[in-house]
Amino acid sequence: MKSWSCSFLLTLALTTGALVQAQTFEQSRASYERMEYDMAFAGFKRLAEQGDARGQNALGAMLASGRGAPRDEQQAVDWFRQAALQGQAQAQYTLGFMYLNGRGTPKNDQQAAVWFRQAAEQGHATAPVPYNPLTLP
Repeated sequence: MKSWSCSFLLTLALTTGALVQAQTFEQSRASYERMEYDMAFAGFKRLAEQGDARGQNALGAMLASGRGAPRDEQQAVDWFRQAALQGQAQAQYTLGFMYLNGRGTPKNDQQAAVWFRQAAEQGHATAPVPYNPLTLP
């Protein structure tokens, strides 16, 4: 009986881990919308580490908000930058916002303008208005 329960728990742990690893962006976003922040964070982190720009942007948003992990705006800026460098317009806009307001990075109006311009070139609204970086793409 004891070995059966150990086997069951090990199988459950491995299966759950596999589900998190295999989570798509859409599944992670659905977890976020259901306020299952730990699951969403794990899914976005896995995608971000694989180089997925939408995952990087979403992970940055979660770190900026402190949902699913302790708030860390510096780390959020790093993830936004990685996504922005891949041409992800929402990340470019958010990175501009972070530079404009000195959040997670020193305030730098010139860098803010660079990122706002890149987002605008893709059709993203760039007016520096009150912005909620928690908005997921």
